Amino acid sequence: MTTLNEILETPRYNDLYLFTNKETGNTSHIKSIEISETPDIEHYIPKGTVLLSTAMIFKENQQDMKAFIDSLVRAEAIGLGIKVNRFLGYLDQSIIDYANKINFPIFQIPDNYNLGAILHQWSGIVWNRQHEEISFALDIQRSFQDLVVRDVPNQIFVNEFSQMIKSPVILLDSFYEVITYSNYFKGYPGKLNDFVKQIRIQSNYSTDETISYIVNDLQGNPAQVAVRSLNIHNYFNEYLVILNPEQIPQPINHFAIDQAALVLSFVLLKNDKLHQLELTTEADYFKDWISMRGTETQNNSNKHGFIASDYYQVIKITDLSLLNKQKEQSISHKENLWLIALWLERALSELSPKAKVIYSTSNLETLILLQERPTNLIEKLEKLAITLVKRINIRIAYNIGEAVDTTQQIERSLTQARITHDERLQNGLDDTFISYENKGIHQLFSNLNTEQTNFFIKNVLGSFADPQDESLSDLRETLYVYLNSQCEVAKTASQLYVHRNTVKYRIQKCEEILDLDISDAETSLNLRIALELLKEQGTE
Repeated sequence: MTTLNEILETPRYNDLYLFTNKETGNTSHIKSIEISETPDIEHYIPKGTVLLSTAMIFKENQQDMKAFIDSLVRAEAIGLGIKVNRFLGYLDQSIIDYANKINFPIFQIPDNYNLGAILHQWSGIVWNRQHEEISFALDIQRSFQDLVVRDVPNQIFVNEFSQMIKSPVILLDSFYEVITYSNYFKGYPGKLNDFVKQIRIQSNYSTDETISYIVNDLQGNPAQVAVRSLNIHNYFNEYLVILNPEQIPQPINHFAIDQAALVLSFVLLKNDKLHQLELTTEADYFKDWISMRGTETQNNSNKHGFIASDYYQVIKITDLSLLNKQKEQSISHKENLWLIALWLERALSELSPKAKVIYSTSNLETLILLQERPTNLIEKLEKLAITLVKRINIRIAYNIGEAVDTTQQIERSLTQARITHDERLQNGLDDTFISYENKGIHQLFSNLNTEQTNFFIKNVLGSFADPQDESLSDLRETLYVYLNSQCEVAKTASQLYVHRNTVKYRIQKCEEILDLDISDAETSLNLRIALELLKEQGTE
């Protein structure tokens, strides 16, 4: 596109000049030329307009022009051309200073120019340039569409685009990790990661469609980069990085880059959906695999990365945004789970070479399946979670099922991980790690309210529910150990470090206080449940 300076610097218009600093005329591209003497013109002009005027309404008071300039800035106009000698005679320096201050260009139109002629001539320049740029953009689109039809790799897309705009190009994923890059960067082995790290830091989760800033290039010199968002997801993007965008020659413009970005977005979206289909297929196989029995399981191992092993453990990932119930089942949550799966897929080698990521669209969950005993599991999982927050601002937590030693038991570990996840959401727990603990009878009473639980404990244990002296506490502890030792006196005595006769005496005393026969099966069960629930309350 065309800037004001580009027009003013042509020999044909060398007698038109800027009142304001030259830098003010080189910031934006002209989209329209208008003539008006109306003070409220801001409501009637499109963005990118250069306004031509005699400014006759400001003949008596030029200071009112400041508010008029402000209105043009609000309308996102490009500049103001004034035929000064027609009515004003001169332009007050305070107006020029104000325009310089807000970086708005004002230029002089000599008496020998007709405003209508400038409107016609400049519109032709702008339209011709726009037509040239649109044609070039469509050429890029046709060229890229041909590449899409031929299903060429991303590397070829990027190289073709880099050659078209004559600038180095990098393609980054949602985590600001390199997908591919143009041939220019192959000449600087080992330096690309440091270069991308600068981009990652500077971008800082920006949601702008295009941002630009200065970084050190691969030779260590300051250089401008433009980062163009590629809309692959609703809430997260991938990125097209262009080095030295200010050096891109005409007629290559933003429209042309938009066309290339559109086609690249389509290619990346296609690849993303194919990858989702691949992981969904693996998840379906996993479901069938863990439901197999006997030799059939072993015969079908080593497929999709699922292997025969003597160690398995399932970890279900929680997207902690789910603690806000309104986000459950939302598009953002689905995208989070997919991006979590992508992140874990590439990072799991740090955890275990044999670990598998399982992403299921039907169950809307992301899982980790460990297939060998890991070292430093908690430390490594925590590192993955911290890095994910830094890269894409998604917080995750882990719900860990018990380790099992056969394929047939994986389903148990999976169920435990899911139970832990559900309890986390129910209780609003944001701990990074929660491991499943086999609560046995506690699980049966998990949905009872406190009043019901306390009634049961008091009804079964009587004075043992809240002993008032130490002797009752000792008796209750002996009874607890005795019942958990399958009523074996010797085992109970060993655990309590007392004589067997002491155990016999205490159990007899318990029966007298409770007025119950502890050897009765139903009585024994009720006592064990009540004592377990009482202990559980004491640990909360």
